[in-house]
Amino acid sequence: MRKLSVIVAGVVLVCIGIAGCGNTKNISDKTTQPTIEKVQEKEVVVNLKSIENSYGQMKEVFSQKFQDNVLEQINALKKSDSYSMDKPLAIYNPFGTVDNGLYIYFQTEDASYIEYTVETKGYGSFTRTLNNDCEDNLATEHEYMLIGAIPGEVNVITLNKYDKNNKLIDIVKFNYNAPELANDYGYQCKMEKGDSSQTLSDGLYVSFRNVYTKAKEGDKAGVEKKSDYYGMSMFDNDGVVRCIIPIESFMTHRLVFDEEGGLYYAASKYKLVRMERTGYVSNVYNTGKYGLHHDVIMGENNKIILCGTGKSGESEEDLIITIDRVTGEVEKMVDFREMFSEYYNNTTWGKFTSKRLDWFHINGMTLTDEGDLIISAREISIILKITDIYNEPKIEYILGSDNFFKDTEYEKYLYKPVGEKFSLHTGQHSVDYITDESLEKGQYYLTLYNNNMANSTYGATTYDWSADDNYFGATFLGKVVDNDEVDSYYYKYLVDENKKTFELVDSIPVDYSAIVSSAQLLNNGNVVTCSGMKKSIAEYDSEGKLIAKFTGIGKGYIYRCYKYDLKGEWFK
Repeated sequence: MRKLSVIVAGVVLVCIGIAGCGNTKNISDKTTQPTIEKVQEKEVVVNLKSIENSYGQMKEVFSQKFQDNVLEQINALKKSDSYSMDKPLAIYNPFGTVDNGLYIYFQTEDASYIEYTVETKGYGSFTRTLNNDCEDNLATEHEYMLIGAIPGEVNVITLNKYDKNNKLIDIVKFNYNAPELANDYGYQCKMEKGDSSQTLSDGLYVSFRNVYTKAKEGDKAGVEKKSDYYGMSMFDNDGVVRCIIPIESFMTHRLVFDEEGGLYYAASKYKLVRMERTGYVSNVYNTGKYGLHHDVIMGENNKIILCGTGKSGESEEDLIITIDRVTGEVEKMVDFREMFSEYYNNTTWGKFTSKRLDWFHINGMTLTDEGDLIISAREISIILKITDIYNEPKIEYILGSDNFFKDTEYEKYLYKPVGEKFSLHTGQHSVDYITDESLEKGQYYLTLYNNNMANSTYGATTYDWSADDNYFGATFLGKVVDNDEVDSYYYKYLVDENKKTFELVDSIPVDYSAIVSSAQLLNNGNVVTCSGMKKSIAEYDSEGKLIAKFTGIGKGYIYRCYKYDLKGEWFK
């Protein structure tokens, strides 16, 4: 088991639009390396077009009426003139969904693909190949949202056009004076390199729920009225902020994608949205009587699965709901007040309880290959597997303290911890399901962020966690604390459903965070962690050595950070 020092990482992002595809039959292998030959670079002047898209509050942006009105104006502009790579249609953040985004549209005579670079003095460069959603990524109609520009700075943007043989055939360069945004933390995180000789993984770190200041009435430069608001900050591997996606209100904690490259996220407590590559919000799903929080995943048969809270009642964050992404129908999937009724009926209103009873607190979800649901419940420090989720959901197993569930009806569901003795997860977040071909049937891994705070944060139970020998080296205070003498951890469990056991097979100490936070095992074996209270994001190599750590990201806590390569969605 690894014992390493704490870590953190950074974030980035680029959005893209669906383009018109050309005739792409009999095209050469797209994996061929680009041909670099001398091509004359053309410096051009790009004049931004103006449209009517002013708004007073973010809730106006996340309305279908606003989005469709902007789309109609853009479509009219596209028809009004001929646009080439030398003379593109360019609009600053037309849909109000990407605060530093530049929408761009043009046509090419031959099917081609585009690579672009943003260079800004003092911030380095940012390069990506844009995805146009066509066969072999070759199109004659190009529509993108360019991300990477630094607000308030002169950004030099270069467009490189490649043909079907991956030959560079055209280069266009222009200056883009990105509008200034009200900002009190800058656009670059503090970066500390670790002991690992490995490089950071390809992709973009997306930091969820940063609080930062912007103009309250729209995002136009020069507006004096400002207020703090929530959004997603996206950083590259150098810690440079490359994209800011605003939301209407607290909270969003994950991005999910559909087969067409649509991007889903919670824009407010009662609103889930689908954003296309251009920044256009094509669907707004209102959840009615159910509030959203913490997590969202894609389920079967067009179902989106979300953590939910009822609008009325004395409890919160104890429901799982679904949204049909075709019809928009919202349904309740699991009510844990019913599934855990024996425990729920004996909870109390502790001194840290707010207006509603936070007794269970679902904060993470993942699906198995068989379609079963695994959740994290923070307030009672359990990982729970639920089967038959679309019909009659029922408990399969619980990973948690045998002392806590002693002499209850839930005791029979407990799996036994095996191997070298370890302190159980407590106050944990961000559970994920990982398979491996080397494992036997019925075995798999679960990864999570072990906050290591053994107590019910809001005092819904009088259980004495400090007397439970399943937890050692943890904090036991009944409130959120900042403790430099205790670690939180990345945990990786091997779950064996045949033997009904779980074993800690990997562990990395990280900056202590009593609440919030996340952990993510990447496909290349690297681990990304976010210690939200410390505002630190780290990436470790497959041996558990720190590659880099990033801090100083906005105001307030960071609720989660996940890294996405966005290939097949926004990039190639």
